[in-house]
Order: sequence, then structure tokens, then C-alpha cells
Amino acid sequence: KTARSLHYVGILIFGSGIFLIEQMFNIIINFNSSFLLWAIGTVFISYYLKDVFILLFTTFLLFIYINGSIFLDETSYPIAIIVFLPALYILLKKFDYAKYPAFFINALAINTVVLFLMEFVPKLNTENSNTIVLS
Repeated sequence: KTARSLHYVGILIFGSGIFLIEQMFNIIINFNSSFLLWAIGTVFISYYLKDVFILLFTTFLLFIYINGSIFLDETSYPIAIIVFLPALYILLKKFDYAKYPAFFINALAINTVVLFLMEFVPKLNTENSNTIVLS
């Protein structure tokens, strides 16, 4: 129990270290890129430890990354999530398709598809009736 709690604390310190270095050296990036770096670190430790809670935390970090990328950056679609989703499904096989991580990874995939459609499907234009509307 002590080792598991120290792994959790280590993951939190890793994330806070990313944000602290970003602030100490005045690195100007969007906050969502920091969450992507944090998720990359946590996915490897969840693979090594086979811990479901760390995998859930990684999914939560990726939710922040994808939603922050779409709604704050608005310049491009985050390509990293397209690489990350198949990796999470492969990792889910190692966890014997646990119920909670499968639910949240599927929710992340649905969120990604919906945001992808919101980004690339043309918006409804009342002046031109020939626009594509997806609902």
C-alpha cells in the first residue's frame, strides 16, 4: 500500500514539475500541451505497474488536453490524440479489458470524434442552404 501511494504521489510531483519548469523558465505554451506531456509520462508508468487508477488518471489528463486544444487553441486539431487512442486500446488489453478504464477510454474516443466533427464539418449558414449539417 505504501509503494502504491508513493507511485501516486510521484505522478503528481511529475505533473507539478512540468508546470513549475514551464513557469520558472517562462516557457510560453498552452496549458494543454503540459497535460499531454503529463499523460505521456503516466501511460508508461501505468503500463509498467498495471494500475487501473493511473490509467484512469491518464484518460482524465487526455480529456483536458483534447478539450483545451480545441476550445483554446483553435488553430489546428491535436494530432497526438489520434496516436494516443490506439495506444490506450492496446494498453487496455493488458488490463484484461477492465470495466472502468474501458468506459472512460470509449468516452475519450467519442469526445475526440465529436470534437473532430465540430472542427471540420462546415457550420450551418443561413444564407446558403447547401451547407453540410451533421447532427
